[in-house]
Amino acid sequence: MTAKPPRPALKVDDDDLAPPSRARLPQAPDDDDRSILAGADRLSARHGALRDGTTATAPPVVVLPAPLAMPASWKLVLPEYLDREIARRAADRQVTKNFLVLEALASAGYEVRPDDLVGDRRRRRK
Repeated sequence: MTAKPPRPALKVDDDDLAPPSRARLPQAPDDDDRSILAGADRLSARHGALRDGTTATAPPVVVLPAPLAMPASWKLVLPEYLDREIARRAADRQVTKNFLVLEALASAGYEVRPDDLVGDRRRRRK
């Protein structure tokens, strides 16, 4: 195995170590502050809020919609033969397995709302 030749030393200049110079920001004249405050006053008055904190009009009332009820999810472990039978019956009726379970719960006397008893929620391709 041959040894690699040593690498040459890096050349470092003083310019490489110096921090980059920063550009100075221009100073705004004092009359710019007055024009900015006058513009803020005009904007505040236009939108109904005065600089002293009072409001000319009541703020709009935001009505949030009621949160949607999230469906509960749980895992059901079934024997393979029962899962195959449910899948076959669902395919024969062109419904989901979830529909068959909800339908069975409804027929057993549990409350199942009609809008939750949808045969097939999948999107159809056009």
